[in-house]
Amino acid sequence: MAKILITSIGTEECLKDGIGKCQKTIYQIDGKRYENKVLLIDALTEHHQFDKIFFIGICKSVWDSIYTLWANDDCDELLKQRESTQ
Repeated sequence: MAKILITSIGTEECLKDGIGKCQKTIYQIDGKRYENKVLLIDALTEHHQFDKIFFIGICKSVWDSIYTLWANDDCDELLKQRESTQ
């Protein structure tokens, strides 16, 4: 069975100036420590290895922080391909 997470995205004040401005913290899940994490979702995804994640948010949500956590060259290439077909 697939592991699916449906979660909301906050509008944290510390994220207004970028993810690097937030204080990193330590999360503990099932006795395992996840250090230097800015967002709880980062620790959760590392711990649970979700197959799919659905984010729910508003225009003021910290969408850029989610992108910063998971963006990579493949993601950027997919976005470019999508833009070129529109």
